[in-house]
Amino acid sequence: MGENDEEISEELVDILASIATNISSAKNAGCAVLYECVRTIMSIESSNSLRSFGIGILGKFLTNKDNNSRYVSL
Repeated sequence: MGENDEEISEELVDILASIATNISSAKNAGCAVLYECVRTIMSIESSNSLRSFGIGILGKFLTNKDNNSRYVSL
């Protein structure tokens, strides 16, 4: 969704930023939502600041004690 479509990508930016800032990564469900947000951020035509934010989320996954979360971030 939004891939190769600038109009939809623009509409998704605020939604993705809001979701990514409000979801807790303390539980597996939150991690799954954040992971999908990052995947979407990287696939749409988003700003560099939003991409940096997504990379920061992946960095948080790398510091997690759970091996599955670290693997997903890679």
